[in-house]
Amino acid sequence: MGELDYSIAPIPGPPTPIRVQIAGREWPWLSRIIELARRPLLQLRYLRRARLWRPQLTRITADLEKELPGGRSNPQFADLAIVRMSRWFRDHPEARP
Repeated sequence: MGELDYSIAPIPGPPTPIRVQIAGREWPWLSRIIELARRPLLQLRYLRRARLWRPQLTRITADLEKELPGGRSNPQFADLAIVRMSRWFRDHPEARP
């Protein structure tokens, strides 16, 4: 077999940009399509961040159950859990939901 001759087929350059005008009728459809495409990306982002903070929430609540008399039934439990999680989020901004 011989060598291929590439001079026969022209190599296309970059495509020219396509301009699309969106009128009032098309906007509801386009906004719906954008929302449907965006939703899975937001869910993925949330799940990645949740993998970081959920174990910390479990650890903090377990620590508070041991520290406070009465565990979760203690009236200060919720307030202290919020304070500790807020402190953890302040130290780890990448994990904020």
